[in-house]
Amino acid sequence: MTIETVLFDFSGTLFDPARVVDGPAFAACAKRRGRELAESRAHTLGHRILEYGESPAGLRERVRCDLSAAEHRAGWVATAVLVPGVDPVLAEAFHDCITDPARWRPYQDTGPVLRALRDDGVRVGVVSNCGWDLRGSFERAGLADLVDAYALSFEHGCAKPGPELFRVALDALAADPARTVMVGDDARTDSGALSVGIAVRLLPAAPSHPAPRGLGRVLSAATLLRE
Repeated sequence: MTIETVLFDFSGTLFDPARVVDGPAFAACAKRRGRELAESRAHTLGHRILEYGESPAGLRERVRCDLSAAEHRAGWVATAVLVPGVDPVLAEAFHDCITDPARWRPYQDTGPVLRALRDDGVRVGVVSNCGWDLRGSFERAGLADLVDAYALSFEHGCAKPGPELFRVALDALAADPARTVMVGDDARTDSGALSVGIAVRLLPAAPSHPAPRGLGRVLSAATLLRE
């Protein structure tokens, strides 16, 4: 069956989350809030916040953080201040860092794959659990004209794996779910597309260093790209 539409997750699929928070970036955000922070200390604290944020306790703190911009900020700030050495000012600076469009960079193969889909007449949507507007990152990377629609959880008050966000994307693209594929990296959230009749292709673990994400192989397996 001909595939007419591809939906992509954002973080860990099209854009690399591994280098969003580093010492210089976190320190710069802290400085803008009037706090001097050594880059080495910023590096350590940033990674401790991220590590705690993915722990069971951290996930409980931010259980609703993708449902609105306000809840995203509140959830991450509440999570960050539980890390030793992080006060409310640094917690706000951390949130500034992770929502800065300039800090998010596409994987090496994101642009080529999106352009190949455009050349083949395939519509593209981005379906993401997020608490800020991702469009700026696509614009900075020169990829905005390759995305036809966005379904972002904070704009609709619903998140993956529930079916609602996938339906938002289908409606925005006037897409037939039987001719649509969802590409992501998280089986728990992205496989929610199956509930509305969308096929799912999951990526392997992301590389630990700048490299192609493997998007071309996934899409070729779905017969979306010509070899």
